[in-house]
Amino acid sequence: MRALLFNIHEGFTNSVQSPSQGRSMSPWEGENSDVTSDIDPDQLARHVLQDLVSRASYGQIKSLMMPLLYFIDNQKLWVPNKFPTHCMSLIMHSIQMSSAYIAIAQLLGHLEEHKDASAKLRCSIVEVVSAAVSIASTESIGPTILEMFGSLLKYLKMSVDTCNIKNVDVEIIREEEEFQDTIVQSVGHFSRSLQTYQKIEICTFLLQNVPSTTDTEEEVQFESILLKCIMKITTSINTNNDKSIGLPTLFPLSLIVPLQRLSLSDSPKTRTMTQQIFHSILDRHNNHEKVMPTVSLGELQEENIFIGPQKKQDVLFFKRNGPEVYFHLYESILKEDNDLDNYTCTFRTAVLWCLEVPVDEVLIELIHMAFGLQDEACSSSRINVNIVHSLVAAFLVFASRYQETKRWTST
Repeated sequence: MRALLFNIHEGFTNSVQSPSQGRSMSPWEGENSDVTSDIDPDQLARHVLQDLVSRASYGQIKSLMMPLLYFIDNQKLWVPNKFPTHCMSLIMHSIQMSSAYIAIAQLLGHLEEHKDASAKLRCSIVEVVSAAVSIASTESIGPTILEMFGSLLKYLKMSVDTCNIKNVDVEIIREEEEFQDTIVQSVGHFSRSLQTYQKIEICTFLLQNVPSTTDTEEEVQFESILLKCIMKITTSINTNNDKSIGLPTLFPLSLIVPLQRLSLSDSPKTRTMTQQIFHSILDRHNNHEKVMPTVSLGELQEENIFIGPQKKQDVLFFKRNGPEVYFHLYESILKEDNDLDNYTCTFRTAVLWCLEVPVDEVLIELIHMAFGLQDEACSSSRINVNIVHSLVAAFLVFASRYQETKRWTST
């Protein structure tokens, strides 16, 4: 195995080869199987490696992966990671689908051996894992998906803790932040090939790991990074191509309850990110960029806003959860330290509920909330009265236009 890797590396350093798509034919499988003298050692080594991988059984993948990982370690080839990515591409394009997740798990396990290494090296390994996952199919990585995210979460927490060590070097903090960003980007890559219900399960899993308090800087940073991961996942929820997905599937109680709790966080940034997560999951008709609290009635009429169809499962979901939904929106708007983003995002969430569940009960909840906000703005000096009054006006403008559906496109 070492000889194969040596030849592949020699050829790779001279000229980066394009990854093979699928299993390549071995040199001895063609009509000229007796003519191998003109074959480049790198090409021959790649053929042999792919042939070995394609024939490897479930229990033999580890025996193939370990020599590769230790070769890369000994030759110090992780940074830059072009060669490891090249090798993993060869393996993932050749491996049996049912065994692909073993190779990925082995690679993630190797990250544990380098948990104390430099952030650059750990970044490189995570990037290679991400590249391998992008090649594997959904079915092949399904068995270990939560385990994979759990491992990344552990390394993310360790990195955040490192950044908050007293008197830590500025350069180390910068590298650790790059490592954290790499994990966030990798989470997005991992989730792209998953089904919607799997993405929701992963979001729920990540929310379970959000700190219950944010009394320390480490907890604040960890919460922020977890929300970034969730945003990466929810922006890839492909509800626009499958509008039949119902709200009970998109918002199980294990997801919506912690999101509602975060929507009332003491941090304005956390509240904004939480509302953006709601937008990504809730908006099945690409409406959230079209609804703004600053538009006039005339501008609102010109927007090509889609009203979702009435679905029994959505209506039943809102009847059970609607009052709680708008209560949290109401409380979020009344936060004293809100900034413009907070108000804008909360407005969008309130309007999206009306567009996605087009029944009178939702509009009534919206109007009740608007009148409640107006009463609060007239009697309280704790909030930004002008902005709250503007929001109330925007809600009522929307409600009046919402009733006139003739020029709106229904789907």
